[in-house]
Amino acid sequence: SILLAQYNYHLFLEEAVEVRDDLQANQLLAWEERIKTSYLQKDLELLGLWPIVPLEWDQEWYSAANEDGILGFLYVSEGSMNGAFHILRALKKNPTIANTEALSFYRSYRDKGRSLWTDFILFLQQQQSNADIEKAVKGAVTAFSLFQRAFQEVEQSFTVDI
Repeated sequence: SILLAQYNYHLFLEEAVEVRDDLQANQLLAWEERIKTSYLQKDLELLGLWPIVPLEWDQEWYSAANEDGILGFLYVSEGSMNGAFHILRALKKNPTIANTEALSFYRSYRDKGRSLWTDFILFLQQQQSNADIEKAVKGAVTAFSLFQRAFQEVEQSFTVDI
């Protein structure tokens, strides 16, 4: 269910960034390298969980991902990839996960993770004012809360017999 929640979160984020030419054009952000839904879709297909019905976003999601708040959503997404290697290592030890090929999402930053994180921090430092930073922090707090809600919604609708 964590992959389903990740898919839903990243689907929303990618759609929100898609309408922002300024973010897509920023070379430090390197947006094309940060798209994760293709990895998540592949993993869900390998697990036999595709196609899915994406969660419906309410106004709280759209309000939180406003012009400055989207930086917080990006921070949550990029920051979470710093722990991907550790999560992957733990998941590989789980005997109930027979198909470790279905974990490509957690390997997606394997070779470029540190440089993507460094570039992302430089991108954040480019942002103009303290007001922008405050809104980005507020966006990150909201993003964490909304991700938790997405996880809970997915968890309620998803059961696996082990």
